[in-house]
Amino acid sequence: MVAILLGRAAPQRPAMRAEYEPLMQRARDFLGLPHHYDQEVLNAHFAGRWDHLPLAMHWKPYWGVEWSASIVHFHGPKAKDARRLAAAPPGDDLLGQLYRRDPRGYAHFLRFHDMAARAHEHGERIGPATLAPLRLEAAIDSGGRALRRLWSGLRALAPTAPRRGEPTHRLPPEATCAEVATLENFDERAYLYANPDVAESVRRGCIFSGRAHFARYGRIEGRVQMIPRDILATPANFDAEAYVARNPDVAFLIARGRYSSARAHFERRGRAERRRQLTRP
Repeated sequence: MVAILLGRAAPQRPAMRAEYEPLMQRARDFLGLPHHYDQEVLNAHFAGRWDHLPLAMHWKPYWGVEWSASIVHFHGPKAKDARRLAAAPPGDDLLGQLYRRDPRGYAHFLRFHDMAARAHEHGERIGPATLAPLRLEAAIDSGGRALRRLWSGLRALAPTAPRRGEPTHRLPPEATCAEVATLENFDERAYLYANPDVAESVRRGCIFSGRAHFARYGRIEGRVQMIPRDILATPANFDAEAYVARNPDVAFLIARGRYSSARAHFERRGRAERRRQLTRP
């Protein structure tokens, strides 16, 4: 994992120091065992004592520019990968797909990455004055996104004429249990899940919400919605396709060669992490 700390987070350093020696001892105990990397050691050492971070403390560059980000995780394309992809058209591999989600986000956070690398090389600390220009740039970008969402929401209130033509969306492969969205049954989460193009437009600030899209376009296009039904994955009910569909990061790890299959990930990590899988309709 490659991450950069942007100055807003306040780690509990005394607690971390207290964990350091036991963690290193566990890492030495695991040394040489097959399929045990940094994450597996952390999972074993902190079993039952971890929780999910707020998004601002686990931000990813392909989510775009975000002024409130405290810790940025270069998940997928690392810094050198992002530079390579910026210099040449990205391919259809997983790294290229992630980079294409938001090249602007990578360009923005690579500047933080380079600043941190230079400071580390010279043994210097990065002060608020040094970060201020990039923070301001991110705040302006985030403000513009909020304004675009507001404008899209106001536009959605205006009446619109029916649009003719076939729907252009593609459903997730497990969407056989989807239902047509109506005014009576509309559910924001279910609508965005079944319509990833709408979810992406909301994330980028091009439209205010899934409901705004439904009111203006989706109702006439006959868009569907679905809440993915999931269950805890166990050795008895394990379903590889349902597991990957519920945990898309596993597909990335398999493609990178970290795991040979979804079952291998489940046995080594997913079971301890209490991962879930989709249910079959």
